[in-house]
Amino acid sequence: TTLGYTAEWAGLATAPVGLLAVVLSPLVGKNLHRMDLRMAVSFAFIVFAWTSFWFAGFSTDSTFWQLVEPRIVQGIAIAFFFIPLN
Repeated sequence: TTLGYTAEWAGLATAPVGLLAVVLSPLVGKNLHRMDLRMAVSFAFIVFAWTSFWFAGFSTDSTFWQLVEPRIVQGIAIAFFFIPLN
């Protein structure tokens, strides 16, 4: 890859998205009756936009943890995006 990561390290850098989505989805699902579903999906879109701008500032000199942090935030947004749509 451009950053010189092996397949394993590239997977570790992107894994927080899936892990947080899996962990948070049941919690979000149990609490959806307390919120407007449109607000949950809107929150997710705002977070996706924010993390996209966050990624736009990265370069090939970015560290592993600089790449992982926005992925963690994206994992939270994915739970708030997909669960209300089901």
